Amino acid sequence: VNGEPVGRILEENVLSQTDCDLLSFAGSSALVTVRWLLYLGANAEVADGNNTSALHAACRSGSLVLVKQFIKQTVLLNSQDVAGWTPLHIAAHMGRKAVALRLLQARADPSIVNSRGLKPADLCKDTGTYQVIVRFSGGEQANGPRPFARGVLGGSSPSPANAFHDEEADEAGEALSDLVGLPQQCEPELFFVNPRPVFHHTAVHRKALLSLASAIFNLQPSHGLALVVLMGLEESYTGAMKVLLKHGAVSRQLAGSFLGEPLSVCPLIRFSYFDGLPLLNTGVVSCLRTVFSSLGIPQELQKLDRLLWAIASVWWRKHKALRDSGRAVAIKQQPRANHLGAEFTGLELLSYLSSQEVLYQLLYSSVLLHRRVWGGYSSVPLGPMDLETWAELNSGIERHGEDDVPMHVQTRIFTDISTSRVPELSAWERGNLALVTQNGVGAESIPEEALPGPIGAATDAYLAAESRK
Repeated sequence: VNGEPVGRILEENVLSQTDCDLLSFAGSSALVTVRWLLYLGANAEVADGNNTSALHAACRSGSLVLVKQFIKQTVLLNSQDVAGWTPLHIAAHMGRKAVALRLLQARADPSIVNSRGLKPADLCKDTGTYQVIVRFSGGEQANGPRPFARGVLGGSSPSPANAFHDEEADEAGEALSDLVGLPQQCEPELFFVNPRPVFHHTAVHRKALLSLASAIFNLQPSHGLALVVLMGLEESYTGAMKVLLKHGAVSRQLAGSFLGEPLSVCPLIRFSYFDGLPLLNTGVVSCLRTVFSSLGIPQELQKLDRLLWAIASVWWRKHKALRDSGRAVAIKQQPRANHLGAEFTGLELLSYLSSQEVLYQLLYSSVLLHRRVWGGYSSVPLGPMDLETWAELNSGIERHGEDDVPMHVQTRIFTDISTSRVPELSAWERGNLALVTQNGVGAESIPEEALPGPIGAATDAYLAAESRK
């Protein structure tokens, strides 16, 4: 508002990558990821160059479960950013009634003024949130503009007698309405116009052009995909990604990293690509194995987050449609080496989870568990972890922080991961370039010196860029 930060994170001002990730995920609903970052040593009191804290970011997004997590650090309750805004200022300005109530119950001070001399109530335009703040202020009215009455928007103003009697009872409902973005039941409409091919009748040179596109992809993925489409080899970027992974000598690690980018075309490609994978009747571990047998798993947590959300969305939609159709089918899984197969899968797993959000967090926690137990990633140091600790990190991810995933479901996932290393979730080693075989089944590691010049050079360029991050 008028150039004031209002909880916006300036990542470039954070020194530690772990702390930077904590601030970024604080503005989401990823409770498990935040807990993992704190477990791995992130500073809960970190702030960016605007002095925006993790609690500021959580109040801005309206994630009540993360607000509850961060108010355990009492020093954050009344912390002010460079514009003098406290977390309560942000909750009031955004109309986060449930968040404001929780802050006030934790003894946030509603009398603090920002750099313009305004209290949280002065910034509030939502009637319910305003009345909560005034109540905790001892009935003192705000000096700023009064909030809009609900009657103006077609509702009715609550009477003073019953305005606050049910805050705790309907906190979960308020938390849902507090969240930014589309309602959870809405599917995002992904729309992207593919360019028309510039060249035609290129089928005779298809193999050579795909080799060229693969070499370019390993240097700049978006350019490699664009070449495939512009040459008329495929009609869409999703088709281009599939054909390069199947027939081209492309880096699986680079492909996975690219699909995790925030570029506008990437969500369309990753949703469409995952939709074409055999995810029906898979469980948490087998789903991850299926996806990352053809893609390298990203090192960066932000990229991993985008991929896992898309995977959870596709898995959930497929199984929900199967359940709603009333056709329970048994899909025979191919046996996998070193895989215990003890996890719950398919419709049975679906019956234990309440939403795709829960599945997403379970997928994320499983990947981080594998990194913790088996190592290979600098962001998650190798170390021991028992079932009780892992279950504690996962606690409260069901039903908006009010319940847990059943322990027997978590136990089977933990057993699968902790007793047998999953190659598809392991780190990419420097000496090899991961390639998809010509028949598209599985992957193989080919020494760099055996690769053609352009592709070997692409590998060196990519690794050099990764080492600078």
